[in-house]
Amino acid sequence: MRLKAAEALKKALEWDASIPLGIIYRVDKPSFGEYLPQLENAVPLVKRKWAPQDAEPFMKEFY
Repeated sequence: MRLKAAEALKKALEWDASIPLGIIYRVDKPSFGEYLPQLENAVPLVKRKWAPQDAEPFMKEFY
């Protein structure tokens, strides 16, 4: 893997008559959500129903 990264860096530093464009180095990794199986079937926060009163029990420890 280090060899591929070194080759990609060498390619990225080329600035002569042509400039390399596109993907010159790629490592496939799981997305953030794939690291957390509990998020797999969760409803996105932006779609959840919420009211300020819902936070009162959590906020009591701060005041």
